[in-house]
Amino acid sequence: MPTTDTPTAIRLWVAAYVAANRETAVRDAAEARAYPALLPTGLVEVSHARRRMLVERPVFPRYVFLGVPEGASWYPLRAVPGVLGILSSGQQPRAVPKRIVGLLEEAMAANAFTRTAEAAFAAGEAVKVRVGSAELDAFVERVRHTLPGQRIDVVFEAMGKRHRATVPLDLVRAAG
Repeated sequence: MPTTDTPTAIRLWVAAYVAANRETAVRDAAEARAYPALLPTGLVEVSHARRRMLVERPVFPRYVFLGVPEGASWYPLRAVPGVLGILSSGQQPRAVPKRIVGLLEEAMAANAFTRTAEAAFAAGEAVKVRVGSAELDAFVERVRHTLPGQRIDVVFEAMGKRHRATVPLDLVRAAG
């Protein structure tokens, strides 16, 4: 995966809207045409035929970030197989800030987009649980990853007592 290690080499980053499930093919085709590409992905736990497995999935489904090198035009990116369009304002593409591309690369390197219960939280970790529009202070008692809706067990105090609840992973965030 080409990166922004040489920031002077990339004049512009753009976001390409691609056909469904064609993100990897677009990335590979763009790179074959000497256009750097970034496809942020993360591991997601899925269940298929009663088996749990980790599958790599795009963080932004149907979008690939494409770099335009110095001296090159962005226009040929429209002809990459699978590209349906380049996000633009009028006739000009909307530039994705290089800082954002760098942050996405750092997040990928740190596995920040991996969405498994074990990767997200550890037993004893302080968390906040979303309850409607409010958040509840709690800590993780046990990590469970039963599908669907990966879950974790949390413990919180209310009315002077300790309570345990099993909540979907998407309602929990780190307390810090």
